Amino acid sequence: MSRYSKEVNRYLVGIKKGHTAQFKELFDLTYNHLCVVAKTYLLDKSHCDDVVMDTYDRALRYINSFKEGQDGYNWLCRIAQRSAYSFNKSEKNYFGSLPIDDLSLTYDERALTDDKVELSCALDKLDGQSKKIVLRYYYLGETFEEIGREMGMTKSGVNKRLKKILKELKKILNDGNF
Repeated sequence: MSRYSKEVNRYLVGIKKGHTAQFKELFDLTYNHLCVVAKTYLLDKSHCDDVVMDTYDRALRYINSFKEGQDGYNWLCRIAQRSAYSFNKSEKNYFGSLPIDDLSLTYDERALTDDKVELSCALDKLDGQSKKIVLRYYYLGETFEEIGREMGMTKSGVNKRLKKILKELKKILNDGNF
């Protein structure tokens, strides 16, 4: 576990034990990191602050589920990811007039690392239906059942198709054909 994660853990353990004053230190330490996580998963980046604040709210609500030995930073990041998925799902009406094809990844917003640029390019190599499945599952946070209903597939069919798509993406990334 990194020194940063250990520091996050120390604050989370303190908060869990009732030292609520440590929340400010946790907030100051993790806010920028959680903004990056939120922006990675949000379709509308302007809602980053809302998602981060929801992340802290959920973390405080579920602080008793945090185990002292686990990586607190990753715990917070997973909460931020789920908060972003939930926000995307609740904001579907915002994108209601846009076909899913228009929800393309923009390189300047998603290019937090070279790997993410490569992934964006690899996603652009997928056929339309495959890209829709990936966007709906990973960016809108829809379930296999919801995707299947929308696309005329069974839940297990979506699951199998997503596994094939992930293998295809891995091959594209490994071959550098993007």
